Amino acid sequence: MWKLKTIRDHIALKPEPGSFTAEGESARWSNKDLDPVLQENKKWEWYHVGGFWIAEGFNISQLETASSAVALGLNPGLAIVACLVGNLLVTIPTCSSAYIGSKFGLNFPVLSRASFGLRGAYVAMVIRGVVCVIWMGVQSSVGGNAVRCMIEAIWPSFKHWHQDALPESAAISAADLLCFSIFWIAQLPFLFLTINALRWMFIIKIVIMPFFGVALFTWALTAAHGWGPLFDMPTRISGGWTVGYAFCSTITAAISSNATFAINMSDITRFAHDRHRSWLAQLMLPVCITLTELLGAVMAASSQVIYGELQ
Repeated sequence: MWKLKTIRDHIALKPEPGSFTAEGESARWSNKDLDPVLQENKKWEWYHVGGFWIAEGFNISQLETASSAVALGLNPGLAIVACLVGNLLVTIPTCSSAYIGSKFGLNFPVLSRASFGLRGAYVAMVIRGVVCVIWMGVQSSVGGNAVRCMIEAIWPSFKHWHQDALPESAAISAADLLCFSIFWIAQLPFLFLTINALRWMFIIKIVIMPFFGVALFTWALTAAHGWGPLFDMPTRISGGWTVGYAFCSTITAAISSNATFAINMSDITRFAHDRHRSWLAQLMLPVCITLTELLGAVMAASSQVIYGELQ
């Protein structure tokens, strides 16, 4: 047992004392991570917060939301309208969360105490943590697929690497498992970045990703011979669904893609230098996210025109 205690002492995070409590057990209620952010530590400008939504827009999940709607059978135009409605709805609580964070400098663990109480807030944080683990797994899986595509483009023989190493019941190949692990390990160092340091990562992304987005958008429209063939596609819902049900399902999917920010956008805006402009910057959410979903819908519809099936 002493060995386990020694290991725990080495890996456990020890919170720094806060403004209102002493060290020890009391630090769970107030410490450096939970206290309101000091003004000198608020380094996010309004354009950092607005740029965050550009970076978030170029997330594979946003592309998948619209492309999945097209796969359901919705016309690309109808799919975009459904995504826009969902984004407008989720913007309302996101702005509220952002305002609270920018005004009071508090994060989600502290704000959840208002609803759940001091000890009940642990339940909310555990649920939030589990969702984070699941979401990181989903993103890592998608990233692993991207790594595999890159490796296969460089070394085509990788397509057949240890092809029969795992049984079919595993639902994953050895190559997929390797690529997932590579991506997972590659992203681990970024977990050590602070919120203030993360803003530079978003700046890099909003400079680079729009070029790739415009390139993909241009290719999709050119290969599909313009807007006409894409938006003239009829709405054909399969699987016994009605158009209304598919439309509402897409709205729900658009909301769920950004629902996490509706409850914890304060984790970012608490570091905002100008609290008035920072929460207004949340209005970039429906604009940036919907534009990216437009790209996803166009790419999905283009693949149907080009290849005869959705890719």
